[in-house]
Amino acid sequence: MHSTPSLGPPRKCAVALFVFALLASACSSGGWQEMPEPPIDGRGFAGSACSESGLIVWGGATVREVDSSDPEIVMAEIFADGAIFDVARRDWRVLPSGPLTARWGAAATIDGNNLLVWGGAGSVISSLDPTDFDYPTDGAILDLSTMEWTYLPEGPLRSRFDGAAVSLSGPEVFIYGGQATPGTDTSTLNAAFLNVTSLQFSVAQSPPIDSVVFADHERLLAIDSAGVYEYATALDQWTVTSIEVPVDMGDPIAVVPIEDGTKAVVVSTSGSWTYEKTPGFVRLEASPIIGSDVQLRSSSSGATIWDPASRSAWVLRDGTWEPLPTPRRLGTREGSSVCQTLSTLIIWGGQEDRDTVHLTRSDGMTIQIER
Repeated sequence: MHSTPSLGPPRKCAVALFVFALLASACSSGGWQEMPEPPIDGRGFAGSACSESGLIVWGGATVREVDSSDPEIVMAEIFADGAIFDVARRDWRVLPSGPLTARWGAAATIDGNNLLVWGGAGSVISSLDPTDFDYPTDGAILDLSTMEWTYLPEGPLRSRFDGAAVSLSGPEVFIYGGQATPGTDTSTLNAAFLNVTSLQFSVAQSPPIDSVVFADHERLLAIDSAGVYEYATALDQWTVTSIEVPVDMGDPIAVVPIEDGTKAVVVSTSGSWTYEKTPGFVRLEASPIIGSDVQLRSSSSGATIWDPASRSAWVLRDGTWEPLPTPRRLGTREGSSVCQTLSTLIIWGGQEDRDTVHLTRSDGMTIQIER
């Protein structure tokens, strides 16, 4: 009696092997998971923000190109679209078309249930003629519950790209910093509060140059290598506080609030500290060695660091930085969108330079940071 030759493992064994392969793939990535393909083109330097459910990306730029009609002008393809990545569902959703022109380097933040996008830069990256540059001075707010945009016409803020937006308690956002139009002194950039309900701007004194700003409950604070400053609304000025800054801190790179705004984490190239009104600054254990383009993120569950130069990530647990596995499938790239939710660190997009080739990425990875 002849037996039929086997063409493969039985179905149950095949399923088991498939599951094993998936597990092995997850293990080989050190806990990192690849994100699904997005419904938008790859890009870097997008306006990005983090909601409770995931990452929001709007605008951004692709590989830089030289304008063939004028070799002195360096340009980039820029975008006026975006998408939301839901970390629980692990899927993308396209944002509705909005009123803003394409741009990169826009300031973006979440305030309540609203996404704010403001400012940024147009397609010209480099030119000998300052009039070639396009730095829009408008913005828009997306209501994340209705998915409807509201246009913010040009206000009192001067044009800039790579500005910062800090959400305050109540319906206000503080916009400051950034890089001025070429030929303009960055120190002349002003700051403003935006009421996202009334859509009214109120000009404010800019924080000290090279300082980082965060909201501590109802206070707006700035930190630089010389001191801690509090914004006095009645005086419209930044007043220095009595809290001393660690001598070895140098210029801070970034600051984020933690523990519902009762504390903050400050990082510089020489270390990291927690800050609170009392006792002030406390140095964190096992502070990672980082570059100046480090991304510091936080949620109510804690803080994370992503250093794109070394492709290294850390999570803050019990006052100590613990290293996360290296995401081997993420190359060294700049301009990525980085987000931390309650449970997950998300890294997506960016530009990867390989010799003279610029690769704009549309891939990304996530890792669980919950214990």
